[in-house]
Amino acid sequence: MGIIIAIIALVVFLIFRGKGAKKPDTIPAFETPKDFIEWFEKKVAFMKDLNFDTRAVIAHAALETGWGKHLPTDMNSGRVSLNFFGIKWYPGWPSDYVTCLTKEYDPNTGEYYNTTADFRAYKTIKEGLEDYVSLVKRKYPKAWENRSNYEQYIKEIAWGGWCPTPTYVNSILSIIEKYLL
Repeated sequence: MGIIIAIIALVVFLIFRGKGAKKPDTIPAFETPKDFIEWFEKKVAFMKDLNFDTRAVIAHAALETGWGKHLPTDMNSGRVSLNFFGIKWYPGWPSDYVTCLTKEYDPNTGEYYNTTADFRAYKTIKEGLEDYVSLVKRKYPKAWENRSNYEQYIKEIAWGGWCPTPTYVNSILSIIEKYLL
């Protein structure tokens, strides 16, 4: 009798395992910039309700991730961060992180150098996007004020310290002009 109950329990488990369990977010392999844009537009659609010109957000993510192909990924575990904007993690910040090899720009020397850095990691893509919105609102108030004007928004993000690379603004604006207008 105990064996029959165990077999029934196993069958029930096998039938219902994962039912209702949330599958982790995955990122498709993008063949073209258009593939990334079409996929990411759906992810950032909620930002339109916050008066974002989502072309700026899509182009920002495209530049930071190489069209979704190079998100920060932990160099030890291989965990993908779901961080589309290269948002750094700092001790005391209430989120998980991944440690990655990265290339940084030193504005004092004008040189790039390789280093390791900690980047925020998220459980879902939506969580990462909501953190991006929160970060812009809190740390980049001029960008927040200009979020409906893609050109000024990108300039304010850069001038606010997002990335010191001198070509950052023009690189993002070029993506918008080439793929999103």
